[in-house]
Amino acid sequence: MKKWCNYFLFVFIVLAFSTSCGDDIEPVELFYDTDGYVFLENGKRHPATTQFTSDELLQRLKATAWKRNYAFYYDKNKAGKRGEISFYEQNYFVFDDNGRAYMGSVGNPAVHSDYTYTVSDRNISMKSLSTSYTMRVVAIDDTLMVVDASVAGHGIYGYDDASVMQRTVFKNYNIIN
Repeated sequence: MKKWCNYFLFVFIVLAFSTSCGDDIEPVELFYDTDGYVFLENGKRHPATTQFTSDELLQRLKATAWKRNYAFYYDKNKAGKRGEISFYEQNYFVFDDNGRAYMGSVGNPAVHSDYTYTVSDRNISMKSLSTSYTMRVVAIDDTLMVVDASVAGHGIYGYDDASVMQRTVFKNYNIIN
């Protein structure tokens, strides 16, 4: 019996110490982009072109179609995971020289929307008859575009409502398949 009491006492002490160690406050890693790197899902750093002018942004926007690849939420405390935000359709954008943008649906060419757009600094403002929104481009090169949009105030579960953002990763897309 004494042997069992010692065993339970040992297990209790181990559990007590492991629980107290688990309560230590871990430093919060702020998620931010740096020169030449952006953070993607789960805070993973990825090399990307983060320094560009408005003219370079506009030139790259118009050089190819941009297909939405995936998106995730982030706030000041955490970056979400790939697949956290699902889109009903795979969409792509085509930007032309005349300030018009076309959003098409991959696999369903009958579904599309027309927009006017403007580029100012790193912001792309999109406007259609029924909606308007702004995307902030944080990185763009010939194959990748990463944009942020605020979703603060929308009550995204598990994120700080005052600072939550949606980060969308676009890949260049060849419309002619």
